[in-house]
Amino acid sequence: MKIEKNQVKQTILYVYRSISRTRSLSTMETKNHLKFTRAKAVRVSKYTEELIDKVEQYLLVVVIPLSIVAIISSAIKFAIL
Repeated sequence: MKIEKNQVKQTILYVYRSISRTRSLSTMETKNHLKFTRAKAVRVSKYTEELIDKVEQYLLVVVIPLSIVAIISSAIKFAIL
């Protein structure tokens, strides 16, 4: 997870730097640079969507069933007492 977060942070930093660089470029260079920056941002958003999907799947498959099992087991323990 740390590698993935670092990649996202690096990409955001790159986009920020590239936007600040466009101030000194000509009009045509600015258009080309912004196209590249937008493409990079789209890749990051797709990457974060995939990451969110993985977290949702983990929650559905692991965390929620474990909490249900914990509730049932505590109810059984309470019933036995």
